[in-house]
Amino acid sequence: MQAADDFAHERVLDHVRHPRNSGLLQPADARAKSSNPLCGDWVEVSLRFDAAGRVEAVGFVGVGCSVSQASASILFGAIAGKARADLQSIREDEVISMLGLELNNNRKKCAYVALQALQEAAAPGRHARP
Repeated sequence: MQAADDFAHERVLDHVRHPRNSGLLQPADARAKSSNPLCGDWVEVSLRFDAAGRVEAVGFVGVGCSVSQASASILFGAIAGKARADLQSIREDEVISMLGLELNNNRKKCAYVALQALQEAAAPGRHARP
């Protein structure tokens, strides 16, 4: 079990050091920002959809702890090809599972920042700011 925990920690650190999908998209079809006011973590996500309404590209910027930034990198790396409705149905426990870490309630809130931004950006009728 210790080896699995070590692997999960190393994977999280790799996403912090080398975030996937880093940088906002220009142009973007949708964009949203979410934050955790308790600790100051924030994530802004931009999405581009193909003609069928599926995620063609995603980009993000953010500031915060390793949990918030790694969850953004991991989550956004897993959404290619998903429809808006699929993005809306991602659950908080799925994000925690993707991270592979045991988190207390406060740290879980850090992990949810990216999901909140994603679901706001993917909301029906949501568009990128000019």
